[in-house]
Amino acid sequence: RKARQKVPVLMLTAEQDISLARQSLDLGASAYITKPFEPATLLSEVGRVLDKANAAPQNDKPWRVV
Repeated sequence: RKARQKVPVLMLTAEQDISLARQSLDLGASAYITKPFEPATLLSEVGRVLDKANAAPQNDKPWRVV
């Protein structure tokens, strides 16, 4: 279970309810993006998550970004 907590999760959804967004982020989602979204927004969030993953100590990651 601990290893799965390190895997980035981006939520892409049509749900606009802010309480669900807050709940998803509180439960560990890395990003919550609502549809419709601009492709640039998705690319920006993916880049942000990958940058954050690459900044983590190597021995702290159970997976590798290639």
